[in-house]
Amino acid sequence: MNRKTFKNLQADDPVGPSAGMELREMGLMWTKHYLKHRSHPDSHQICRVICSLVRAEARLKIGGGNLTMRLAKVLGAAGIPMEQFDECEAEAKQS
Repeated sequence: MNRKTFKNLQADDPVGPSAGMELREMGLMWTKHYLKHRSHPDSHQICRVICSLVRAEARLKIGGGNLTMRLAKVLGAAGIPMEQFDECEAEAKQS
C-alpha cells in the first residue's frame, strides 16, 4: 500500500476501504446526500458511511501529523466541509 503524504494527496487518489471510490466521487456523493440526510434514511446512511471512509482514509493512508490534520487533508481533497462532517458524526453518535 502506497502511503500518501499531505503534500501529494490528490482528489483523484483511490480510497482503499471503498473499493476504488475516489475522493472526488466521495465528495460528490456527500454533496448529493448531505442536505437530505436528516429527512431521508438512505441519505443519512450514505453520509455515515462516507464519514467512516474518511476516518479510515485519514488513519490508514495519510502519513504525518495528528488525526485532525489528516482528516482536514482528506476532507479538503474530497471537497467536504469540516463543519458538515463534524455535524454528521455528532448526530450519528446521538442516534
